[in-house]
Amino acid sequence: MAKDAGMKYIVITTKHHDGFNLFDSPYTDWNISHTPYWKRGKGDIMSQMAKACKKYGIKMCWYHSIMDWHEPDYLPRRSWEVGDRPADGADFRKFVQYLRSEVTWLLTHYGPIGVMWFDGEWESTWNAKDGDALYALCRQLQPNVIVNNRVSVAETQSDGHTFQAGDFSTPEQYIPPTGLGDVDWETCMTMNDHWGYNSHDKNWKSPETLIRNIVDIASKGGNYLLNIGPRSDGTFPPEAVERLKAIGRWMHVNGDSIYGTKASIFDNLTWGRSTTRVLGKTTDLYLQVFDWPKDGKLVVPGIGNGSLSAELLAGHKHLKVARAGSDLIISLPPKMPDAICSVVRLEVAGKPIVYRVPKISTPSAILVGQTTASIDAGSKQLQVRYTTDGSDPTVGSALYEEPISIARSLTLKAASFYQGRRVSSVASEKFEKVMPNPATTPGGEPGLLSQEYKGDWDTLPDFDSLTPRSSAIAD
Repeated sequence: MAKDAGMKYIVITTKHHDGFNLFDSPYTDWNISHTPYWKRGKGDIMSQMAKACKKYGIKMCWYHSIMDWHEPDYLPRRSWEVGDRPADGADFRKFVQYLRSEVTWLLTHYGPIGVMWFDGEWESTWNAKDGDALYALCRQLQPNVIVNNRVSVAETQSDGHTFQAGDFSTPEQYIPPTGLGDVDWETCMTMNDHWGYNSHDKNWKSPETLIRNIVDIASKGGNYLLNIGPRSDGTFPPEAVERLKAIGRWMHVNGDSIYGTKASIFDNLTWGRSTTRVLGKTTDLYLQVFDWPKDGKLVVPGIGNGSLSAELLAGHKHLKVARAGSDLIISLPPKMPDAICSVVRLEVAGKPIVYRVPKISTPSAILVGQTTASIDAGSKQLQVRYTTDGSDPTVGSALYEEPISIARSLTLKAASFYQGRRVSSVASEKFEKVMPNPATTPGGEPGLLSQEYKGDWDTLPDFDSLTPRSSAIAD
């Protein structure tokens, strides 16, 4: 079913928070080999999964919980388990070694593993040092394995940069509105409201929602980890089977717009989403249309590349393309081939050139001494020209090359240019030079502690690392 649905990898639970191992772990009796299932000769589920994935050309991946509600050395205990599982004699360092032994087993007995997907790292006992070491162990055992960020906890380094080990981020049950920039990521999400099977949960996402989620995530540069909670006999709920089939039908026709593509080059598309595949001298732009234009004209906004061809992926019907200023207009047939999402492949010459309004960034538009302004064109193929006298930029205006130093009140305007022609509207930022407020005597409500620090700062310092010059309680 996974193969038919178009899935490329499967992440299965080897151990969840309850600590029970669905593989024949030699490090604990709390595993599948001590169940009636095993005694009936069924064997190791993970071994069966690895063999099946190899047979169908799907990457085998493991989910493994760091948190463990069964292992005697795991800490902390919860209020609901203190009576049944006292913490006396528990040694968390022994648990860490147990966890490492299990991970080693999983990465040395089942062939190549695509992902180690850890979870339950958020409790106080697990730290960045343990997480970093576990990450290193995974890569040592299988250099090509990908490890998620939940292997560790975030730590702030001396330069203020927040770092977390792992190869990708894991937003849960939501899609980041604009993706996560250059960070690889994967949204994990349920088909209804529960991860495990729940007979009372009938709030199933529609096939339309699931398919459009796939498209939305791909357009933002992410992957979709779609959860299936099997019933107690191991079979999939019929609602899940129905949705997998619907996804498979769509992917069979439109999968080229998902697999191996990059995020959209466009900031916003009123009619749907887009993904990108750069092929060297040409680029394929996949236009995933949710809302079919009533006039049959699909507007691809602000693109500088010349079009080479366009077609519907459904039936490979050729479509006409015309230019209207900075836009390309694709003529569509009256009827939408797929009511959920129909895909147009637009082939253009060269790497994508998108006409964007420049973005002006500054620490502050109000200055006492001086400040700086940076301008981003949004595309390497575009030039930015700017003015500081309030006029709109022209091809003869100053060319932006480095941050601009500003020491007086002025209005900064910028526009994008391509091959000597302005191709964007004008961005504008007003800067105002002011006199600083005079010094005041600290004061306030009685009992307020007032501390004075000597220094000359452009940004707020870390006061915890400084010693105040004076200190007083306000009267």
